[in-house]
Amino acid sequence: MASHGLHSALEGLYYIPLLLAGYWWGRWPAGTCGVLVTGVYGLHTQFQLGGILDPANRGRLLALIIFPAVAFTTGLLADRLRRETQALLDAERQVRRAEMLAALGELSAGLAHEIRNPLASIRGAADVLAASFAPGSRDEEFARLLVSEVQRLDRVVCDFLQFARPGRAGDEFADPGACIQATFSLLRSPAAKANVKFTFDGAADGRLVRCPPEALRQVMLNLCLNALQAIGQGPGTVSVQAEAPHPERMRLVVDDTGPGVPPEQREAIFRPFHTTKDHGTGLGLSVVAKIVSGCGGTVHVTDGPEGGARFIVELPLAPPGIQVPVPEVVG
Repeated sequence: MASHGLHSALEGLYYIPLLLAGYWWGRWPAGTCGVLVTGVYGLHTQFQLGGILDPANRGRLLALIIFPAVAFTTGLLADRLRRETQALLDAERQVRRAEMLAALGELSAGLAHEIRNPLASIRGAADVLAASFAPGSRDEEFARLLVSEVQRLDRVVCDFLQFARPGRAGDEFADPGACIQATFSLLRSPAAKANVKFTFDGAADGRLVRCPPEALRQVMLNLCLNALQAIGQGPGTVSVQAEAPHPERMRLVVDDTGPGVPPEQREAIFRPFHTTKDHGTGLGLSVVAKIVSGCGGTVHVTDGPEGGARFIVELPLAPPGIQVPVPEVVG
């Protein structure tokens, strides 16, 4: 009787690896573990306890069926628990982000009024200056550029007001090549001072993406400016590539030769107000993430081929036949 009780207690130990396998690895690895334990238990019953078909071992024969079922069921429940836990964590992150964006929305509403009034004065003065220069002269060109950038800043302020609200791309499309070249033109002077070279490989040049042109220019400007700031005083290189590895999506890649982004920071850098720079606002990359997400795309950062950072933006391609209207020339 004592021996029978000891056997029963020891047989109960077979359930320990089944439960642990289900908890640690999930249903399919746990099911495999259950089959292995069943095999070991079956051999033990066959050669040590009188055989599987012995009428005294009917309970053990039933255990051969129960072991895989217990392992698989435990793994199934563990998988469900992990999914539900991850969903709760994701929901918690979304709530924190929503609270942060709500605070940002209140802040931006007050800032917008203070910023747009001076911008209107600057634009008026720039228009007067542009009209006073000879048409086609270099001075007139710079004045027109000033007017254009003031207009862009005004639109950026308007978009900033919408930052805390979910946005959609609508039916606006942009030429990535044109937006990248425009970004290079804006950053030509600070790049030259920092001894940083910009390069562009437009392998997918001519293809359009579903994103407002002004929004895409803002994305590329923020990414290239971030790369320029990461490099600091050169020599250095910022390389931009446009490629379409998928029939429905375009990939824009920005590489730099800066120090890179540590793995533990790669998710946090896209959060509002998170910055690693002494004089940064922590909004540049969060604006990128907001715009790209609103256009149905994704953005992430990894290690670059030159040891710096590589930012990868993926955006949906425009349907075939879509063309970007040619803007009218001002002046």
